[in-house]
Amino acid sequence: MKNMRKKSQFFLFASLLLICGCARKPAQVKMPHPAPPPSQKIVYDSNKTGKLDLFSIYPEGGKSVNLTPNAGSLNFQPAWDPAGKKIFFASNFKSKTGNLNIFSVASDGTGMQQITHLKGENYDPAVSPNGKKLAFISTQSGVSQLFLANSDGSKPILLTKGEAIHPAFSPDGKNIAFVRIIKRKGWLAVISSTGKNLWVSHLLVVPDGGPAWSPNGNSIAFITKSKGLYELAAVHPGKKGIKVILSSALYLGSPSFSPGGNHLCYMGYVKKSFYNQHWKIFVINRDGKNSRQLTFRRSDDRDPIWFHI
Repeated sequence: MKNMRKKSQFFLFASLLLICGCARKPAQVKMPHPAPPPSQKIVYDSNKTGKLDLFSIYPEGGKSVNLTPNAGSLNFQPAWDPAGKKIFFASNFKSKTGNLNIFSVASDGTGMQQITHLKGENYDPAVSPNGKKLAFISTQSGVSQLFLANSDGSKPILLTKGEAIHPAFSPDGKNIAFVRIIKRKGWLAVISSTGKNLWVSHLLVVPDGGPAWSPNGNSIAFITKSKGLYELAAVHPGKKGIKVILSSALYLGSPSFSPGGNHLCYMGYVKKSFYNQHWKIFVINRDGKNSRQLTFRRSDDRDPIWFHI
């Protein structure tokens, strides 16, 4: 795990190392727990069991369910496979060296299986809309790079030589948005799933800041920072100008659109006291209204994805 952290300042736990000063937090409103629609869930990773596990919760809140109670000590960065109704994620389950590989599990937590069997650290999975391709980050060459494989882990190929993290397929599967790391900074980028037509924007992405495609493919959500504030923003691919959905003086990260595209979930930092400051899962309307907190325990809850069963 230590080796993976050194590869990029943008890896999963980078934003947990330092929290400075007092600042306002995203709006927090405890939600009632009506009977939620069974067709949608949010999956996230949390350390509330003493290790990192995947949990599912309804968008309206309620009790969360542990999906990986018997797996290794690290199970995180979930990604939804809409075709196979499975969740892909990074794990060190059954690893003798402690290195990470990509695994999958059914949405109810059954049928866990290892997908990749590669050297180095392999994490940040993203599944194509048709379920046939798997994008992920691997450090097998010594730095974090974007790879593409079949969804069963076979035939992995290097998609781009530059350092990269956080891939996300477009809804039509033709493009992959990701964060291109140049001189220790992350920039929003898009490349075709064939490895051609690389586009690197001028938009700065903070650690764990996305990106995430909207279901109609018209915008990409990500987290940036401007004038001391963290911003959940959206941009139309290839066009100038961004729309700021939410601003916060505390850290934001990991946006994910709802299946209908009218809402997003994200992780926001909550600081109640020096001894009680944690990442929590939030939901917000796409127009920036009605930000509401879903998780409340003393744990770090991160990397949410919103999916339709």
